[in-house]
Amino acid sequence: MLISVIVPVYQAKKTLKKCIESIRTQSFDDYEIILVDDGSTDGSHDICRWYEKNYNNIKLFHKENGGLMSAWIAGANLSTGDYLCFVDSDDYIDDCMLEMMYCFTSEIGTKHHDSEIICCNHVIEKHNGKKRQVKNAAPCGEYIDENLYENIKLKILGNYHRTITMSRCMKLISRFLVMKNISLCDQSIVMGEDVNIMLPAMMDATRIYIMDDAFYYHYTYAENSMVHKYNPALTENIELLLEVVYNILVEKLPMDEETIKRETAWEMREKEKIFLFMLLIKNELRRSGGDVVSNVQKLYRQFDIGNTLKKYPTRVDSFSDKLLFAIEKNPGTFNINLAKIMYNLKHSN
Repeated sequence: MLISVIVPVYQAKKTLKKCIESIRTQSFDDYEIILVDDGSTDGSHDICRWYEKNYNNIKLFHKENGGLMSAWIAGANLSTGDYLCFVDSDDYIDDCMLEMMYCFTSEIGTKHHDSEIICCNHVIEKHNGKKRQVKNAAPCGEYIDENLYENIKLKILGNYHRTITMSRCMKLISRFLVMKNISLCDQSIVMGEDVNIMLPAMMDATRIYIMDDAFYYHYTYAENSMVHKYNPALTENIELLLEVVYNILVEKLPMDEETIKRETAWEMREKEKIFLFMLLIKNELRRSGGDVVSNVQKLYRQFDIGNTLKKYPTRVDSFSDKLLFAIEKNPGTFNINLAKIMYNLKHSN
């Protein structure tokens, strides 16, 4: 088996058939589909069971609800493919995706076969019909040796436009890289959790190939998703994520000098913190009740954002992010209240 496609499933009855059909009808024929039902109660399990019964290359694994990370880990443990491809159950892929991505892998038995990642691009699709293409910021092509180290590994975090998106989706990943690093995954992380597997996998990769154009993966943006609602545990989650990121970098950065390695890891962590803090601001804007000004200012001091920005100046592009970034640079009452008013106007329509 060349490719195992892993689909974590939870309460996905409305989108699941479209997702599975987009994988089942691939032009590539040497693959298996592993459906991991993470304790669904909405009828998703019945859909999965029907597909397992009717197609020999589809497997179903049912487990108690444990969250997205636990579901894809279960799928990875059941997989038999040389490469893993993750597709979330509310998304879908073009029917040429597996074939086109496999074209850029190394031959079996060659130097990079067990430690490579092939990256395509994706399309964000909203329920109002609007679509937006998103490309990896790194130029397309093959990255190995010093080119991989200098242009990918040292730049993988702390950029407004991701060098390579940190999602486990939109990729073919050598199974070896995933299984080698599963033990590093902290299942208590529920926001940005893909960094937990993709960061060490990319650090261990000896070859990464970024495809040109190749907008094969379709990500469904749901405004009513829990991801876009106030999360009281987000601050703790981001603190934990930053700790995990630092520890992974200290372990995985290919540097002999320990002091330099730790300094580099800390710099990458701090640059990433600047962009993660925007999520904390947005989270406070979503909160109903409470003093948003004092809450944001407290977080600003807690994360020491002022000193981080002085040490690592950066910029953002989009209008909405510029407003959040203005708060990072100057968390005054005017900036925070303006952002709150604009957020309320946007979400009252």
